[in-house]
Amino acid sequence: VAAEGVPDAIAAELEDWVEEAVASLPRARRRDEASLAEALRTFLRRRCDEIWGKKPVCRIVVSTA
Repeated sequence: VAAEGVPDAIAAELEDWVEEAVASLPRARRRDEASLAEALRTFLRRRCDEIWGKKPVCRIVVSTA
C-alpha cells in the first residue's frame, strides 16, 4: 500500500487498517484481486478522511506470493 502525502502518524497505521479491512471482507471478495484492491483503496481513503479530513491518493498492489 502506498499513500502519497499522508502524515507519518497515519502512514504508520496503514498496515493495521489493511489487515482490518481484509478481515472484514467475505472470502469470495478476498480471492478476486481487482475487487480486493478496490475495497482496500476505498476503505483506506474513507478511514483517512474520518481521521485527517482528506482522501489521499492510494495505490494498492495485490501480491499472491
